Amino acid sequence: MSLNSNTNIIDAKLPKKNILRSKKTIQLLFDNAENMNTNAKQFPVKIVAHNINVDETPQTLFIVSKRFLKNATDRNRVRRIVKEVFRNNKHSNPHCCLAIMYTANVVLPFNTIEDALLRTIEKINGKIAYTTGKSIPEINITTTTVEL
Repeated sequence: MSLNSNTNIIDAKLPKKNILRSKKTIQLLFDNAENMNTNAKQFPVKIVAHNINVDETPQTLFIVSKRFLKNATDRNRVRRIVKEVFRNNKHSNPHCCLAIMYTANVVLPFNTIEDALLRTIEKINGKIAYTTGKSIPEINITTTTVEL
């Protein structure tokens, strides 16, 4: 996060390098996800995860299917809400490639989507720690420095 010099607003964007767009990586994500037990579902969110090396950048794919939401403006709104929740909670996101899928037939309120996404990410964090045998470091969010 950087502080904008013109205003006192903190710039906390989700960088383009963290958005998954490569067809090859997406195929790898779904092929390996079937073999690993790192899937988690909490209505209306389903997450598929794939472990990556420490030196690689974790990337995320946001999926809102036309099968569930027919109207494009609804799909775009839900995609923006999911991205915002994911961006606001960067500190709890696992270091892996993720595919976040929205599975509800209606546009749900921000708080409902946020609760479901955070619970699902907690499940993923636990499963990744279990499969890799490594514990996830505790992060202290009350101060400006991150303690590992």
